[in-house]
Amino acid sequence: MTRSRFIRLRLCLLPRIYSTRSISTTSCLSSGQAAQPSPRSSASTSPENYKLDSKWLSVTKKRLGKCLQFGLQPEQVRAAGDILKQVTRDWRELVAGSEGFLTGEDRRGLFRHNVVWGEMKQWLELIGSTGIGLILKSIKIDYKFPMTYPDKICVYHKLVHAPPSPCSPNPNAYPGLIFDVLILSEAKQRAAARCHEDVVLYDYRVGHKVSELPNYMIDQFRHTWELQQEAKRVNRHKIQEIEMKLRTLEKTSWDRADATEDVGSAAGK
Repeated sequence: MTRSRFIRLRLCLLPRIYSTRSISTTSCLSSGQAAQPSPRSSASTSPENYKLDSKWLSVTKKRLGKCLQFGLQPEQVRAAGDILKQVTRDWRELVAGSEGFLTGEDRRGLFRHNVVWGEMKQWLELIGSTGIGLILKSIKIDYKFPMTYPDKICVYHKLVHAPPSPCSPNPNAYPGLIFDVLILSEAKQRAAARCHEDVVLYDYRVGHKVSELPNYMIDQFRHTWELQQEAKRVNRHKIQEIEMKLRTLEKTSWDRADATEDVGSAAGK
């Protein structure tokens, strides 16, 4: 992998450098203070603990197709159409976001990612050899299936480990970056490959690896980690809602005690 391409992949994790929005850090909880559960969490299974099938999207489409093939009432057809519309429109967010990958336009890798140069000198030094730079130490690639033309891909990255808390004894200690990479096939609508990258931060000014990050950098990684957790929670919650709607549709169509397949018109049911 060339240095320019590697840097282009890494930049998807960096914020838009023209943004002046301040980033708040998570406040420390006192020893007697417990975190409150999310009000949006399911009563039975919270989105964070919800276990997803790796083939969730294809299974959902097959289940939906079975309902449509069996025969549905007009209101059921509308419900099925709503589910199909959501998974067709949001499949990238549901598949990648449910794992914590950030899919926004300013966070994607190799997908129309734009960076405005010249407004923060420190970030520019990452792609040169004048300050703190990135070195790819190792990469592991797991290919899922062979891709053929004219398929297209979307590439998403996420931090594997949380940066240290601002309240930790050494809040800037983050000697290495570990990334998970998801490469989605547009044609198959599933993972074509997964990568695991180990990246070293190197200070070219002093000639050795960096064990502590500058404040501006560690703050952005903390913000990225928070966004990853939110993306995972939100998209898993959406998947839970789709599952409930689809199960209701199944129980009121083919999966009911008196179910009879409609081979003509649904009006006779």
